[in-house]
Amino acid sequence: MARISGFTGLLATTVCLLSACANAVTKSAGCGKTLQQGIEQGGTGSSNNISITSSGIERTFLLHVPQVYTATNAHGLIFSFHGRSKDAAEQEKLSQFSNHDFNPNMLAVYPNGIKEEWQGDPDAKTNDVQFTLDMIEGLTSEYCIDLDRIFAAGKSNGGGFVANTLACDPIASTKIAAFAGISGAYYQGTNDTDCNGATVKISLFGIDQLIQEQQ
Repeated sequence: MARISGFTGLLATTVCLLSACANAVTKSAGCGKTLQQGIEQGGTGSSNNISITSSGIERTFLLHVPQVYTATNAHGLIFSFHGRSKDAAEQEKLSQFSNHDFNPNMLAVYPNGIKEEWQGDPDAKTNDVQFTLDMIEGLTSEYCIDLDRIFAAGKSNGGGFVANTLACDPIASTKIAAFAGISGAYYQGTNDTDCNGATVKISLFGIDQLIQEQQ
């Protein structure tokens, strides 16, 4: 197996740990269905371009179906969200979730953000939580998924969306088993309650307090 480090290593380790912790299997409605015509199985570069309509908008994502996929065995499902100004193809290469050495049997989804950004970013105007829920609904109805092994990870803007927005949603949090935000971008709100940096002084690890005590 190739040596991995940094972002790839952390995500791969997360997947290994999550997979090892899964015992029960709750099969989705897609179990028993044959793959749709044209769907490819394989590693990086063999992922399928999929389009769906979510909140009245056409959305796209890459879908990795591992070579070992069968419609009789329930497989885990990983969502991997790209950083701002990036896209699904770049996130696939970065995360290595389509690499058999790191992820031999789980399906992986690489969504594309509208204007290459995700909900939670102040400039984002789309409902990406609903987009994620729509992807889950569509994928679990067509593919044999273990409903207890659906995970979400992301980088930067995608990491913030996963860990700070998606994980806090009352519906998404019941459908996704675990969340991993890598180098997440977390945006402050517009008032004191939301911790607006323009009006609320932010202490960095108590440094401000230490300075005051020494004065």
